[in-house]
Amino acid sequence: MRRRSAFTLVELLVVIAILGILIALLLPAVQAAREASRRASCQNNLKQLGLGLLTYHESQKVFPHGGWGFQWTGMPSRGFGLRQPGSWGYSLLPYIEQRPLWELARNGSIEEAHARLVQPMPMFNCPTRRGAEAVTLSGNYPYLKAIKPFGSPPEFAHSDFAISTGSTLITSDPGPGTLAAEVTHNWPMPEGYSADPTTQFTGISFSRTGTQLRRIVDGASQTYLIGEKYLHSEHYLTGESIGDNDSVFTGFCSDNHRYTRIDLTLAQDDSLPASSTSAQYRFGSAHAAGTNMVYCDGSVQVMSYDLDPLIHYRAGHGWDEGGSPAP
Repeated sequence: MRRRSAFTLVELLVVIAILGILIALLLPAVQAAREASRRASCQNNLKQLGLGLLTYHESQKVFPHGGWGFQWTGMPSRGFGLRQPGSWGYSLLPYIEQRPLWELARNGSIEEAHARLVQPMPMFNCPTRRGAEAVTLSGNYPYLKAIKPFGSPPEFAHSDFAISTGSTLITSDPGPGTLAAEVTHNWPMPEGYSADPTTQFTGISFSRTGTQLRRIVDGASQTYLIGEKYLHSEHYLTGESIGDNDSVFTGFCSDNHRYTRIDLTLAQDDSLPASSTSAQYRFGSAHAAGTNMVYCDGSVQVMSYDLDPLIHYRAGHGWDEGGSPAP
């Protein structure tokens, strides 16, 4: 009798079908494990930034100022505080072991300034959304080609995280036309206010202003410090979103600052139209479970997308003491 030494076609098809079923069963588990790893990495990045911000506060006695406006970037010769045109992210560099990057262009070198603007910063990115890479400048925003005071390279390194500017919306401003014009510039005001904006904003960092911990009477464990920002997936790598077209080191703008006004609820990426005008002001993320937020005590918490808008509002307002939301 001869022994059969090969599979029949039917047996082969059965084996392939079984393998297909096993792969289909395992794939969601593999994807879930990968997302869990990416989410943990995102939380770790935020944790490190939160600790850096608290270290900055310990040294400077105030959280970082937000810089001058979306036409300016960092200058090491101007130190820290209200005379620094660069972002809170730029001022933070020496406190997250990146002082050499902060020092670039101290001698006025355009090449060094451009090298900093294109330098990817993994700590400022969420791996669920995108990797740490420079994004090509959009041609739809002419001012991006001439960021003060050094001009612009063809690409910018972007951030997936934003600092809390509080519950009162304060629109971006280009900043003064020159360094000398700093003293006469009409600095931006919160919507609905006419008083000095540095006494009216309710969050952590604002144009030329940072909050002190002692001012946060609601408690450090109850007040947002920094978190993930909303972005539509269509614009992850285009640089076209008005809230994601500038550098992580650019001064006060919606790229690096977000708000918790009562109508600016948390949002998962793509839950708003790509053309939404409110998207640039919201916190949000690419994660399915919620948005990672760091509180002023350094803790990282996942905030659900269906979080009560009032709770979200109060978490962004450091001294509302349970009061009614402002318009």
